[in-house]
Amino acid sequence: MKLRLDKYSQGTSGRHETFFPRYGWLTKGYVKCAESPHVFNDNDAIEQLGVGKNMVRSIRFWCLLLGLLEEPSKDSDLGKGALSPGALGIRLIGQFLPVENRVNTETGWDPYLEDISSLWLLHWQIFRQPFNAVSWPLAFNFCSLQSFSQQELGASIIDIAGDDARLAAISPRSYEKDAACIIHMYTQSAKIGNEIRCPFNALGLIKSTPENSHFCFDVGKKNTLPPLIFLAACFSYAESLESSTQTLSLNQIVYGADSPGIAFKMTETECGRLLEQAVNTFGDVRFVEFAGTRQLHFDGKPLMLYWACLEQYYKEQR
Repeated sequence: MKLRLDKYSQGTSGRHETFFPRYGWLTKGYVKCAESPHVFNDNDAIEQLGVGKNMVRSIRFWCLLLGLLEEPSKDSDLGKGALSPGALGIRLIGQFLPVENRVNTETGWDPYLEDISSLWLLHWQIFRQPFNAVSWPLAFNFCSLQSFSQQELGASIIDIAGDDARLAAISPRSYEKDAACIIHMYTQSAKIGNEIRCPFNALGLIKSTPENSHFCFDVGKKNTLPPLIFLAACFSYAESLESSTQTLSLNQIVYGADSPGIAFKMTETECGRLLEQAVNTFGDVRFVEFAGTRQLHFDGKPLMLYWACLEQYYKEQR
């Protein structure tokens, strides 16, 4: 059966320059760009960021993809190639102080991304439009392999993309690079030295199998995912739907395309458990059973509830 891939058709692939995010990259990229909007295009970008040329491009890609930075509006006077702090970056890492030309990290919820909850939150951004890393949603939503090698995951993504003419036109090599990045980004491995370990390894979304060089998605309980972060993702998911709904069924949350259950690789039981915990601490939301279906009901606009939920979580952590 042909997959419905319309919403991914404008997505891109292979922009990470084969590098997964490394410790310190995201905060450094956000801070340097907030202080100098053209830093990634500056002749001395390598010196400013302290990494190689390809890594400069990779840091730019990850900061954009994960919502820490954004491209300014068309009427902005920043000029071509500039980037500006994104809404999530401002809240998570800190506000930019124009007079002092610096980022005040004291205003950030978790400026150095020391709380694993922040990594879950950043991972969630990959499943929001405009899908600037389309292989991630294609793999997480549609890959049906019980286990896979790097080559097999790449082949699966290529096969899935073949159901859309524009996605099929993207170089297979780009999808293969994405497959390698996905595996290295989320798999914990003692073989990888700490100096090149990816912080997202800690999420444990992919695990090694007994078969040599094979992996699988680790579907089940996520002990490090707080209920309020999960609930925030549910609000974000509701906001992305075409209808301005104030109700989500548990089935949607678990199995819907680009849903929290898909992005976080969770079972229906685990999603229900986190929602039951979250509604006990967050107002204007109910998790009830109606006509045999468990549903999340909420009052207000999903986007406003998303930010309120995150604010409450990080306030409690302080």
